[in-house]
Amino acid sequence: MRVSVLFFLSVVFCVSANAATITGVSGTFSHGQTVTITGTGFGTKEQAAPMQYDDFEEGSSGAVLTTASGVSGWTEITSNNGSASYPHYSTAAAHSGSLGMSCNFDPPVYNSGVNLHNPAKFQHGMYLDAWLRYFRPQNDTRSWKPWDMYGSSGGQGWGNPVIDWFGTCNGSLTFAGYTDIANPSGFSTSISATLGSFTGAMHHLQIWAQPNSPTGASNGVIRIVLDGTQILSRNDMMFIGAGSVNTWARLAIGYYLSHDQQSQPGCLTPVGTGGAVHWDDIYVDNTQQRVEIGNAATYAGSTHREIQRPQTTWNDGAIQIVVNTGTFGSGPAFLYVADSQNNINVNGFPITIGATIPGDNVAPSAPSNLSVQ
Repeated sequence: MRVSVLFFLSVVFCVSANAATITGVSGTFSHGQTVTITGTGFGTKEQAAPMQYDDFEEGSSGAVLTTASGVSGWTEITSNNGSASYPHYSTAAAHSGSLGMSCNFDPPVYNSGVNLHNPAKFQHGMYLDAWLRYFRPQNDTRSWKPWDMYGSSGGQGWGNPVIDWFGTCNGSLTFAGYTDIANPSGFSTSISATLGSFTGAMHHLQIWAQPNSPTGASNGVIRIVLDGTQILSRNDMMFIGAGSVNTWARLAIGYYLSHDQQSQPGCLTPVGTGGAVHWDDIYVDNTQQRVEIGNAATYAGSTHREIQRPQTTWNDGAIQIVVNTGTFGSGPAFLYVADSQNNINVNGFPITIGATIPGDNVAPSAPSNLSVQ
């Protein structure tokens, strides 16, 4: 039941003197309500709303997802085993509210997920904020891919570049991909987490990925943060090879668990049953600009954060959001705004979840040069 009230280390996200300043909030800070944040230095956002936000609350438990799910919808719902194995709404998958998305991988299912296709936007980058939980099958798979970014053209699948992470049978995680499928040039780097890091409770995942520019340059960015702790940060990646006509085009979430162990060392067969991933509150955009609430007076000190949903307004002095309280209950919290460079206000703006805030609630400066006659 949702209360209708109003991550190197956590300092992976920047706090800066150039960050935005929040001066006020107007409206009732309760779940689903629309409020307006005022201040300075928010910058402009090409589209106020994210590319997609899905809390899965419009479904019914056990029903399969449709492309209409979420605020903006998904391009495609996928499974290698037909619509009966599509992701489905599940009460067990909820982080907040009543429902989340469950992707089950019992044989013969190795693919079950949702896709968002938008090369015009993803060529600038991809920001993902979501909650997930991984269920390991009877024997660890050689490849678990909770997400993938595919290219716009190429000779295999949806084309390359392909970037993702995958788990291995020893429980470790690797971030890897290809820059050109016709002439494979791959990359891989280890991640400071294990498969066990994603099991048990729901976990907060934040990813920012930005393609290199120009093609062939080693300046692509990948940052992955899990429960407030950075598990990967690189700014020297070549995602798109020199002369490639590819751009990032399609984000897959869910989404893949291999049953083919390919005789890899340490991998037991069969993988067996029980593999699954639960997802909730998925937020996708092509910029780091965002609004969050946290449970501490600084962003770095916040051990619990929830993404907010910008709606129709984002300019340098005002942002309109639909409140997402997530698993926050009533009481104090703090508001944060990130700009396109991921600069975040140093001190959180205090709010009270469940309270109606009249507007600019910053005390005025004391008057000067006054005299009493």
